[in-house]
Amino acid sequence: MLEPFSLQDDRTVQIERVLPGPLERLWAYLTRAEHLRTWLADGDVPPQVGARVALSQQHDSVPIRTGGVIVGTVTRVEAPTLLEYTWTHQTDATTTTAPIPSLVRFELQTRGDDVLLRITHGRLRLEDQALVATGWHTHMGILEELLFGRIPTPFLETFSPALKVFTVELERQRQVHALYRALLNAWNARDAQQYAAVFLEDANVIGFDGSSMRGRWEIATQLGTIFAHHQTATYIAKVRHVQFIESDVAILNAVVGMIPPGRTDINPAVNAVQTLIAKLEGDGWRIASFQNTPAAFHGRPELGEALSAELRQRLAQDLSLEPSHANEGREAP
Repeated sequence: MLEPFSLQDDRTVQIERVLPGPLERLWAYLTRAEHLRTWLADGDVPPQVGARVALSQQHDSVPIRTGGVIVGTVTRVEAPTLLEYTWTHQTDATTTTAPIPSLVRFELQTRGDDVLLRITHGRLRLEDQALVATGWHTHMGILEELLFGRIPTPFLETFSPALKVFTVELERQRQVHALYRALLNAWNARDAQQYAAVFLEDANVIGFDGSSMRGRWEIATQLGTIFAHHQTATYIAKVRHVQFIESDVAILNAVVGMIPPGRTDINPAVNAVQTLIAKLEGDGWRIASFQNTPAAFHGRPELGEALSAELRQRLAQDLSLEPSHANEGREAP
């Protein structure tokens, strides 16, 4: 059985597991060579922004001997709860022309006597995502067994069967992402018919203002009127999580910002959380229910500010794409 796992966007996977604490012990397993080599690779990760990372998988002391070295630079530290660094796997440590590095972030949250470890690995190529997700699943399993004082299962005994499971799971999540992207594309193109087409015939929509629309015909009719009467904001979105309730039913959660007409920045006052329930029909996935919730964060302004900063970062990434793709999907690449 997989631990909580999600395709965050087209290039990012996230996996998490609850492990025995305390927090300081987990932090040591993320940063100190004597602990890192037991579950990941040999080397220190200095908890200092700008520090050089070099983790070797060339020796028998590590869980899997790939013959390579993981090199990178520490980009963010909030000891003892957050560590982030760039990640390039080199088969030759002397290589000077490395590919564009990916980015891995470790987050620790206390859960009573336990600690939630969340690993987010971004900037991944499509063909690498299943391998990376399976790798982290396997490494986290080794770490868990070590923390419980057990002898870890050999790496490949876990990795090989899990790779098949993650490959299937990633493809299912991509299909739900594509459904959500089609929804955003239709809204941003102000195409009421195309927007309604991604819903089931009897679907339900709850708008940002609490208004509701029932059924594909009503969705198309009301949105057609809205699009005809005034300019609408453009959505910029980032998927948080996809969860399958059944093999043919999924829940997607995302955060969104809205860029007013004629503007190039989001309006933080109307940031929102979106949730959709998707159903697999004979010809593909369709939306059964869709709800917008204002991201008000009453009494917690720091959360609103953090979300706005995250969405602005997402927008900056989007605007850096080729012009022909800049409006496509508006979901994090």
